Amino acid sequence: MADLTFKLKQAPEQRLDLSRLTPSRLADLSLNDIANLELGTTRVSTHVGDIFELSGKPGESLQFDGGSTKFDFLGSHLSGGRIYVDGDVGAYA
Repeated sequence: MADLTFKLKQAPEQRLDLSRLTPSRLADLSLNDIANLELGTTRVSTHVGDIFELSGKPGESLQFDGGSTKFDFLGSHLSGGRIYVDGDVGAYA
């Protein structure tokens, strides 16, 4: 079981940069801080909490329940820990 779970609320309308979502980058953040992280989209500002329902707490692993081919850079610069995805991922995963 993952320490922190991202449950997809709705499919994104545009490509998302998920490179900020790694265990080490989230380790010292609260769930509210994580929900407010911007995902670097191309047209409209989108935050983690707009796309995902969060549960658990930051730790060594992340779980994505639901995926999308628009989830780009997932796991980029992963320096430790694990990321599990139940679904699709986009470019540069």
